Amino acid sequence: MRNLYIIVTLAVAIASCDPVTFISYKIENSSNEELSIYFYSSINEVQDTLVLKAKSTEFWQDVSVGADTPEKIDLNQYYDSIKVESANRVIINYTPETTGKTIYDYSYWSEHKKGKRNYEYVYEITEEDLASGAGQ
Repeated sequence: MRNLYIIVTLAVAIASCDPVTFISYKIENSSNEELSIYFYSSINEVQDTLVLKAKSTEFWQDVSVGADTPEKIDLNQYYDSIKVESANRVIINYTPETTGKTIYDYSYWSEHKKGKRNYEYVYEITEEDLASGAGQ
């Protein structure tokens, strides 16, 4: 009887837990240049920096969210601007107001489902983006 009580208690505890979604964010540099990406906060300080070798994909962030949380990071909430540089020269300056292809717009991210509640999002920066100064 004691074992049955423990099993029922554990089953109720596990069943009552909110499901958690795991998300990985990566940025792919398909250009021939090494890029540095700087994520600026509302006080204009660099919060994150990512260095991407040419033709590489780098991990940026892992996030786990509960059932009542939006499944994607709201970049507008955390970053005022995101700058892409090459050889100490700003090539792309993304802001929340940027139109066209922008890192702030998840329709430009590719989504890969890795499991039931496990996703990977990848944003690709191409030679064309660099040539056009996408996001400016």
